[in-house]
This record gives sequence, structure tokens and C-alpha cells, in this order.
Amino acid sequence: MENINKDYSRTVVLFALVSVGFTVTLAVAPLRDAWTSWRQTQGEYVEEARTRGFGANFTVGIRQIWNEELGIVDRCVTCHLGMGDDTPLPGQALFEEHPPIPHSTRAFGCTTCHRGQGWAT
Repeated sequence: MENINKDYSRTVVLFALVSVGFTVTLAVAPLRDAWTSWRQTQGEYVEEARTRGFGANFTVGIRQIWNEELGIVDRCVTCHLGMGDDTPLPGQALFEEHPPIPHSTRAFGCTTCHRGQGWAT
């Protein structure tokens, strides 16, 4: 009888530990998105834009260019903010405007010419 109680106690302790681990995992999982590199990059953009006197209406989030005709989805502008619809910041590599080209970066995105991984973010 004593062995049964010990086995039962071990099972209860093991179940409690697994339950605590699972609860911690569920609590931390939604926070993972808050620590992404693109959020940090957009935070840097907001700080720089505000020091230059604009950027108050900036919304943090994934940005993408979708060209249905070419079947291309491009999320490069999530970090390369000056290439998309956000105000370019000269002197900041990620936030500068694209050099002059014969087509709109806002219509074609980056992956059309530069290849790469348009879905990657």
C-alpha cells in the first residue's frame, strides 16, 4: 500500500510540474511577438522621425506590397520604411528612399528586382 501512495505522490508532483510549465508557456507565447526585430526597427524609425518633427501618426505593424498581377507579396517595407508609404529619413540606411528607378517601389516592392524572400519578416 505504501508503494501505491509513493507512486501516486510522484504522479501528482509530475502532473503539477507539467501543468506549471504549460501555463508558463501559454503566458509567454503571446509576448514573443513583442520582441521581434521588425518591431525594434520600427521603434527606431519612430524615434528618429519624432526627432525630425514628424512620425506622430505612425502605426507599428507588418507592411506589405501585394502585386496580384505578378503573384508577389513583399514585406521588405516592414523594415525598409522609406521604400514604402512612410516618410523617408535621409542618412538612415533602412529608412532612406530608393534611388530613382523607372517603376514605383510602392507598386512592385523589392523582390521583383532584388529577388529575396518577400514573405520573410
